[in-house]
Amino acid sequence: MAIVTGVVVFANHAAGYFFLFDDFALNGQASRWPLADILGTPLFGFYRPAVFLLVRAEHAIFGWQHPSGYMALALGLHAVNAWLVGRLTRRLANAPVASVVAGTLFWLSPWAGEAVFWMSGLFDVCSATGVLVALVAGLAAVERDGHGWLPMAAAAAAALAACFSKESAIVVGALFVAVWLGSRPAGAGWRKPLTVATLFGAIGVLAIVVRTLVLRSVDAGAYGSWWSLVSAASLSTNLRLFATALIGLPAPHDGLMRSVGVMRWLAPLLPLALGVVVVAGGLRRGRFTFAAVAAMAVALLPVVWVLLRLPGSAGGRVLYLPGAFLCLAIGAGVQSLLEIGRAAGRGLAVAAIAVLLVQSAASVHAQARVWAEAARLSRQSIEAFRPYVGRRDPIHVQNLPFWFEEGPYVLKSYAFGYYYHPAPTPPVSATALSLMLAGPDARVTMRQPEPGVALPPAGGTPVELAIDLH
Repeated sequence: MAIVTGVVVFANHAAGYFFLFDDFALNGQASRWPLADILGTPLFGFYRPAVFLLVRAEHAIFGWQHPSGYMALALGLHAVNAWLVGRLTRRLANAPVASVVAGTLFWLSPWAGEAVFWMSGLFDVCSATGVLVALVAGLAAVERDGHGWLPMAAAAAAALAACFSKESAIVVGALFVAVWLGSRPAGAGWRKPLTVATLFGAIGVLAIVVRTLVLRSVDAGAYGSWWSLVSAASLSTNLRLFATALIGLPAPHDGLMRSVGVMRWLAPLLPLALGVVVVAGGLRRGRFTFAAVAAMAVALLPVVWVLLRLPGSAGGRVLYLPGAFLCLAIGAGVQSLLEIGRAAGRGLAVAAIAVLLVQSAASVHAQARVWAEAARLSRQSIEAFRPYVGRRDPIHVQNLPFWFEEGPYVLKSYAFGYYYHPAPTPPVSATALSLMLAGPDARVTMRQPEPGVALPPAGGTPVELAIDLH
């Protein structure tokens, strides 16, 4: 049922998708820059050529006219990742029920809705695909007695693609060590796994070196160096927010952001269900559960400086890959409860997975509704701007839908220039609207100058976009 819910929600989301926020710049720059520049220069302070090349190919197929195509391909990759999580669980835990539970839960990924509902989350989705393929292929290379070069080559190619999709994938070597230790058969040798781990480590180092050369400094980039970001962050606060995001899923709510519906009643049970399955997994499959938790910690390390904006889903994309290893631990815990062989164990397993999947499905459904509203407003705003295309004098948009307090992003003022290129568009400044979706209505909660934008052009003619905020 949870799988079907995800299919219906995601298919509906793809069918109605429209570009949001950074999608315009990602698509616009990837489609215009020469291939040599994509491979050899940073774009917007990032060096992630694999995704820019993919978006360039997508633009050749879909252009600006079919945003649903981009989202359909992103969700297709997400489906592959869910299958890979299930396959990895089956390979490590040798437990069929655990693999189904882990894959299904990752398919919903409610803690990382931003990665699957937003086209610009493609960086995280692609990077996770590369990491998961690398882990599965690396384990296959270790297990083979001969002809291990083919999975080894596949593992290396996947690790390269992951590292050049998003720099946080450079920990793929440490992730491999964690998952292999969690499944290491008694008496297994160390030579092959160390070879694979060393290969992944070398690829991670290569990615750092190439990125540093392209950005011309280890401290360069859109955010700065990892060391400076971590030094400026409150790690205890960030870790607390990561934990909160995993057990306090985005929910349908009233005007005060209080949960309503089924999630209001089940929310207190989610931490309990997680605790039960993880403890059960620790007792019966201790090494595997420890390895899954360790891998989750390793996957969080590159993004530990990120401050999540809760209770919404903003920033949740950084939990996408770590969530895969949480799913491994949960799957093993459910399998362990079933193996107790008593009615109490089976009852606990059924109750825990019911709470997890019902909560996750309800959260995904609630998040899809807000992202759909963001897409609707983005589409309306782009169309409402059409009469101003061709003007040269500056304008000031007084009602630019900017983002929702629940997390979804809508527009930045540069979107119009990207979308209508090569037609001339006027310089645009904006008053940004912060929004909230409570019940059927989107309402304005704040008006402010557009964040993160340099001084607006002087003398911009004030305009109101003809958009419907209900």
